[in-house]
Amino acid sequence: MYLALLSIFLIFFPYVIMLLCEKFSLLNKLGPVIISFIFGLILSFSGLLPENAGETQDLIMSLSVVLALPMLLFGSDIRTWKRIAGKTSLSLMFGMISLIIIIIIGYQIWGNKIENADKIAGMMVGLYTGGTPNLAALKSALNVSPEVYIIINTYDLTYGVIYLISIMTFGKFLLKFIIPKFKNTKIKTGIENYNQNINANPFLKKNIKELLFVLVLSLAVAGISLGISYIITGKINMLLLVLSLTSLSLIAGMNRNVKKAKSSFNFGMYFILVFSLSLASMVNTEILKNISFELFYYIGFTIFGTLLLHIVFSAIFKIDRDTTIVTSTALVCSPPFVPMIADSVKNKEIILPGITVGIIGYAIGNYIGVFISWILKNYL
Repeated sequence: MYLALLSIFLIFFPYVIMLLCEKFSLLNKLGPVIISFIFGLILSFSGLLPENAGETQDLIMSLSVVLALPMLLFGSDIRTWKRIAGKTSLSLMFGMISLIIIIIIGYQIWGNKIENADKIAGMMVGLYTGGTPNLAALKSALNVSPEVYIIINTYDLTYGVIYLISIMTFGKFLLKFIIPKFKNTKIKTGIENYNQNINANPFLKKNIKELLFVLVLSLAVAGISLGISYIITGKINMLLLVLSLTSLSLIAGMNRNVKKAKSSFNFGMYFILVFSLSLASMVNTEILKNISFELFYYIGFTIFGTLLLHIVFSAIFKIDRDTTIVTSTALVCSPPFVPMIADSVKNKEIILPGITVGIIGYAIGNYIGVFISWILKNYL
């Protein structure tokens, strides 16, 4: 009963958030994603969640991403990626370099105070280049206990919410004074044809047929992508899943009827709100009460130290704000978070390159993580 109510709340409460943002200009300026995070955190700290809520939250979060990505990409045009690939690649390189430098510095500060610090450092390299799938893979590769894995995941989730809220509120405004402004490519991406208000309510009566069409198409893309993953690996492989979702969505977007679906992007953003609410509600308050301060500091230092160093590189090499933010987010938080950052900076052009950066992170994060762990253990 409780899990059913929780599911209903996580899936449908974002609609209430959208209505509140429509009614109150102050909430609309804050943004529905931020508000979703806030309500998720309130739910997490309320003590109302049942003990076995984690599986339900994780399932809803995963399904919302699988549905959202196709909807958000149906109107993308890969020609835009060609125009901004150079600076995005440069930003990706600096993001990786910043992470490795900060991981090593943090290891020198806290390495002697944390058990198996070299393995934890390697896991964090994978985590902040490819997200939780890489963290899970490196847990097995480096033979790390389940308890340590859960602690790292919980601390990362806590900092991740703080990171995203910071980036989407005061962070994006401060960066305008430090690094250059994004220059529009002036190429029509197809997304321009969508509702210009990225936070607009897609559930209008006139859009119902269009939404059903988009939903069925997204389910088809998701089903085929899951099938590809199972055929090749025998399980759900996040790298293959994201690659398939992205590729099939772009192919589907070439169809004229798909491009005409103006509410597709906004419908996808609704599922991002579901994702955001579910994510924030998963913050584990019990582990935070019994905190390992050295590890907690190391993870926080890694996330925000990497961001600051990345910004320094961007300032030196004149990489624009939007590219820096989306690259950092794709690496630190993984591809599903890219659309909400695009929403925050009001720039739909950065979605495809941002997701591409995240996919690259999925692909190479495990290798770099194992290598850095070996270096730290044997030479530092």
